[in-house]
Amino acid sequence: GVSWILEDERGDVWFATMDGGVSRYDGKTFTRYSTKDGLPHDSVHVIAQDRSGTLWFGTQEGIAFYDGTTFTNFAGIAGREFQNIRSIVEHQAGHLWFGGQFGVYRYDGRTGTMLTAKDGLLDDFVGSMIVDKAGGVWFGHPATDHGGATRYDGKAFTHFTQKEGLPSKNVYCMLEDRDGRIWFGSVGYGASRYDGKTFRNFSTASLPK
Repeated sequence: GVSWILEDERGDVWFATMDGGVSRYDGKTFTRYSTKDGLPHDSVHVIAQDRSGTLWFGTQEGIAFYDGTTFTNFAGIAGREFQNIRSIVEHQAGHLWFGGQFGVYRYDGRTGTMLTAKDGLLDDFVGSMIVDKAGGVWFGHPATDHGGATRYDGKAFTHFTQKEGLPSKNVYCMLEDRDGRIWFGSVGYGASRYDGKTFRNFSTASLPK
């Protein structure tokens, strides 16, 4: 199955798959890339392109970047922290965030920092991320025990759970709308909108069919 779709700055469309690597469509033909071409794993969850044009691929067992010619295994930090990468975002300041099963990794182009629940995240498992207009990074946690969302402003962590008004512990996706409100999507309930003060919840039953 296809897990992610991205159109790069050239107009080529990339498809990440759960067991077949990635495919690039240039408008005429498909080209498939796998571990034979340099991907760390053929189960690819997310694709992102940074402002320099480099493509990043988060896989089940690591991260790779593609410069237009070659895939390179990104070894920013050794060990299990780079397993099950689910989200990649670029901050306005230019650094990259990688979220996965064991926390988030912030990479400034030279060095990196790993952040986990011990540092202030609500939960280690980060399934989605967004950067808001103010520069805050939001982390969506789909965990059943410590699920919800975390916002990090570069200094402090703020947690959002059912106690604060989220309808569900499972946050699977997020979006900031043009008015600066943050939307959360969850499995088993529906959607929730946060205006900076309060949550308004929309159950699946209330959404248009």
